[in-house]
Amino acid sequence: MRVWMVVGCVCAIGCRGDGAPTFMGGGTSQLPQITGDFDSDSAADDSGTTVTDEDAPVIEDLALSFEEYPGIGDVIAGEITWSDAQDDMEGGRLFYNVTGDSYDNEPFTLDVILDADVSGAANEAYIDSDTGKIIFALAGVDITQTYTFTAVLIQDAALHDSAEVEGEVAP
Repeated sequence: MRVWMVVGCVCAIGCRGDGAPTFMGGGTSQLPQITGDFDSDSAADDSGTTVTDEDAPVIEDLALSFEEYPGIGDVIAGEITWSDAQDDMEGGRLFYNVTGDSYDNEPFTLDVILDADVSGAANEAYIDSDTGKIIFALAGVDITQTYTFTAVLIQDAALHDSAEVEGEVAP
Protein backbone atom coordinates (compact mmCIF):
# COMPACT_ATOMS: atom_id res chain seq x y z
CA MET A 1 0.00 0.00 0.00
CA ARG A 2 1.41 3.34 -0.96
CA VAL A 3 1.98 5.66 1.93
CA TRP A 4 0.47 9.06 1.15
CA MET A 5 2.22 12.01 2.58
CA VAL A 6 -0.09 14.94 2.63
CA VAL A 7 1.74 17.76 4.15
CA GLY A 8 -1.34 19.33 5.64
CA CYS A 9 -0.65 22.94 4.82
CA VAL A 10 3.00 22.14 4.80
CA CYS A 11 2.70 21.67 8.52
CA ALA A 12 5.08 18.77 8.54
CA ILE A 13 7.99 21.17 8.50
CA GLY A 14 9.52 21.59 11.89
CA CYS A 15 12.58 23.61 12.75
CA ARG A 16 15.98 23.23 14.21
CA GLY A 17 16.78 25.32 17.23
CA ASP A 18 18.49 27.85 14.95
CA GLY A 19 15.25 28.44 13.06
CA ALA A 20 16.34 26.64 9.87
CA PRO A 21 13.55 24.46 8.48
CA THR A 22 13.83 20.70 8.83
CA PHE A 23 11.36 17.86 8.51
CA MET A 24 9.67 16.99 11.81
CA GLY A 25 12.53 18.48 13.81
CA GLY A 26 12.35 20.06 17.23
CA GLY A 27 12.81 23.73 18.01
CA THR A 28 10.73 26.77 17.32
CA SER A 29 7.80 26.65 14.94
CA GLN A 30 8.37 28.10 11.50
CA LEU A 31 5.65 27.83 8.87
CA PRO A 32 6.76 28.00 5.25
CA GLN A 33 5.47 30.93 3.28
CA ILE A 34 3.57 30.13 0.11
CA THR A 35 5.09 32.39 -2.51
CA GLY A 36 3.81 30.96 -5.77
CA ASP A 37 1.89 32.82 -8.42
CA PHE A 38 -1.36 30.97 -7.83
CA ASP A 39 -3.24 32.59 -10.69
CA SER A 40 -0.83 31.29 -13.31
CA ASP A 41 -0.82 27.66 -12.16
CA SER A 42 -4.39 26.95 -11.14
CA ALA A 43 -7.96 27.16 -12.23
CA ALA A 44 -10.96 26.83 -9.93
CA ASP A 45 -14.53 25.97 -10.76
CA ASP A 46 -17.23 26.59 -8.19
CA SER A 47 -20.06 25.28 -10.32
CA GLY A 48 -20.21 21.99 -8.38
CA THR A 49 -22.78 21.42 -5.68
CA THR A 50 -25.27 23.95 -4.37
CA VAL A 51 -25.77 24.40 -0.65
CA THR A 52 -28.91 25.86 0.87
CA ASP A 53 -27.73 25.66 4.50
CA GLU A 54 -27.32 29.29 5.58
CA ASP A 55 -24.89 28.17 8.30
CA ALA A 56 -22.58 26.45 5.80
CA PRO A 57 -19.15 27.90 5.08
CA VAL A 58 -18.49 29.27 1.59
CA ILE A 59 -15.38 28.63 -0.51
CA GLU A 60 -14.82 31.95 -2.26
CA ASP A 61 -11.61 30.93 -4.04
CA LEU A 62 -9.34 27.91 -4.41
CA ALA A 63 -5.78 28.63 -5.52
CA LEU A 64 -3.28 25.85 -6.30
CA SER A 65 0.40 26.17 -7.16
CA PHE A 66 3.51 24.02 -7.46
CA GLU A 67 6.06 24.88 -4.77
CA GLU A 68 9.34 23.49 -3.44
CA TYR A 69 9.86 23.25 0.31
CA PRO A 70 13.19 22.59 2.03
CA GLY A 71 13.38 19.09 3.44
CA ILE A 72 10.20 18.02 1.64
CA GLY A 73 10.61 18.70 -2.06
CA ASP A 74 7.93 19.49 -4.59
CA VAL A 75 4.39 20.03 -3.31
CA ILE A 76 1.10 21.36 -4.55
CA ALA A 77 0.34 24.24 -2.22
CA GLY A 78 -3.27 25.29 -1.80
CA GLU A 79 -4.99 28.35 -0.44
CA ILE A 80 -8.71 28.57 0.23
CA THR A 81 -10.37 31.92 0.67
CA TRP A 82 -13.53 31.27 2.66
CA SER A 83 -16.26 32.82 4.75
CA ASP A 84 -18.49 31.37 7.45
CA ALA A 85 -21.24 33.23 9.26
CA GLN A 86 -20.44 31.44 12.52
CA ASP A 87 -16.67 31.77 12.00
CA ASP A 88 -16.14 28.24 13.31
CA MET A 89 -13.74 26.71 10.79
CA GLU A 90 -11.19 25.95 13.51
CA GLY A 91 -11.93 22.33 14.36
CA GLY A 92 -13.49 21.75 10.95
CA ARG A 93 -12.21 19.70 8.02
CA LEU A 94 -11.03 20.04 4.45
CA PHE A 95 -11.96 17.26 2.00
CA TYR A 96 -10.69 16.77 -1.55
CA ASN A 97 -9.92 14.13 -4.18
CA VAL A 98 -6.83 14.26 -6.41
CA THR A 99 -6.26 12.83 -9.87
CA GLY A 100 -2.94 13.11 -11.68
CA ASP A 101 0.30 11.17 -12.05
CA SER A 102 0.06 8.36 -9.45
CA TYR A 103 -3.15 9.68 -7.84
CA ASP A 104 -6.37 8.18 -9.16
CA ASN A 105 -9.19 10.16 -7.56
CA GLU A 106 -7.54 9.64 -4.15
CA PRO A 107 -9.57 11.10 -1.25
CA PHE A 108 -7.94 13.22 1.47
CA THR A 109 -9.32 14.60 4.73
CA LEU A 110 -7.43 17.27 6.67
CA ASP A 111 -8.23 18.74 10.07
CA VAL A 112 -8.43 22.55 10.00
CA ILE A 113 -6.48 24.14 12.85
CA LEU A 114 -5.00 27.53 13.66
CA ASP A 115 -1.45 28.15 12.49
CA ALA A 116 -0.36 28.55 16.13
CA ASP A 117 -1.48 24.93 16.76
CA VAL A 118 0.45 23.28 13.91
CA SER A 119 1.96 20.03 15.16
CA GLY A 120 3.51 18.71 11.97
CA ALA A 121 0.94 15.95 11.49
CA ALA A 122 0.30 15.00 7.88
CA ASN A 123 -3.46 15.46 8.18
CA GLU A 124 -3.47 19.17 9.02
CA ALA A 125 -4.54 22.26 7.13
CA TYR A 126 -4.19 25.57 8.92
CA ILE A 127 -5.87 28.94 9.03
CA ASP A 128 -3.22 31.57 8.35
CA SER A 129 -3.49 34.16 11.11
CA ASP A 130 -2.35 36.95 8.75
CA THR A 131 -4.59 36.27 5.74
CA GLY A 132 -7.38 34.13 7.23
CA LYS A 133 -6.97 31.66 4.36
CA ILE A 134 -6.91 27.89 4.83
CA ILE A 135 -3.48 26.63 3.74
CA PHE A 136 -2.67 23.04 2.78
CA ALA A 137 -0.22 21.09 0.64
CA LEU A 138 0.19 17.74 -1.05
CA ALA A 139 3.72 16.32 -1.18
CA GLY A 140 5.26 13.77 -3.49
CA VAL A 141 4.10 15.35 -6.74
CA ASP A 142 5.68 15.55 -10.18
CA ILE A 143 5.69 19.19 -11.29
CA THR A 144 5.67 18.12 -14.95
CA GLN A 145 2.19 16.60 -14.55
CA THR A 146 -1.29 18.12 -14.32
CA TYR A 147 -3.32 17.47 -11.16
CA THR A 148 -7.07 17.88 -10.76
CA PHE A 149 -8.66 18.50 -7.37
CA THR A 150 -12.34 17.53 -7.23
CA ALA A 151 -14.98 17.40 -4.51
CA VAL A 152 -13.10 20.10 -2.61
CA LEU A 153 -15.23 21.19 0.32
CA ILE A 154 -14.79 22.56 3.80
CA GLN A 155 -16.82 21.51 6.80
CA ASP A 156 -17.01 23.80 9.83
CA ALA A 157 -16.83 22.63 13.44
CA ALA A 158 -20.65 22.43 13.58
CA LEU A 159 -20.55 19.94 10.64
CA HIS A 160 -21.99 22.29 8.02
CA ASP A 161 -20.59 21.50 4.54
CA SER A 162 -19.72 24.07 1.89
CA ALA A 163 -20.52 23.59 -1.76
CA GLU A 164 -17.91 21.56 -3.65
CA VAL A 165 -15.42 23.28 -5.92
CA GLU A 166 -12.79 21.97 -8.31
CA GLY A 167 -9.33 23.13 -9.24
CA GLU A 168 -6.42 22.17 -11.41
CA VAL A 169 -2.70 22.84 -11.33
CA ALA A 170 -0.58 22.37 -14.43
CA PRO A 171 3.07 22.88 -15.37
